[in-house]
Amino acid sequence: MAREQDIKAIIDLIRPVFHGLYAASEANLRGLSISVPQRGMLQCLLEHGAQTVPMLARRLLVRRQFALRLVNELEAKQLVAREPNPAHKRSHRFGLTEPGSRMITEVLASEASVSALALAQMQDEDIGAAVRVLTAFGAYFGVESRDASE
Repeated sequence: MAREQDIKAIIDLIRPVFHGLYAASEANLRGLSISVPQRGMLQCLLEHGAQTVPMLARRLLVRRQFALRLVNELEAKQLVAREPNPAHKRSHRFGLTEPGSRMITEVLASEASVSALALAQMQDEDIGAAVRVLTAFGAYFGVESRDASE
């Protein structure tokens, strides 16, 4: 019974933790010209390189139309740029511009500092266990796993 209660506790915590992280991300982005979803797309492009809109939609678990809107907004802000797609003549890939790369690198560094403070009292084994549990949940629901070294 304790296992079932622990699993329920994990599930019950995921949503409020997500909302807390979202709010913290919004606060971190204050003063910058991007939204939290745009920040996610910039991170995806930083970690995986130039991609098509359908590829971005799959990686971010969003609809293609939403991914297209984000790309168009980021392109208008000159944070991403179109480039030829060697696999298809009529579609483009989108990659980070230098300002986009610089912005997301700074945002991620700021977030890493906050996260380190938030988890300063946690043991490495506990953090590792949390990664394993959340990775298992993500795999079950089709979330792409991120390599810890990235």
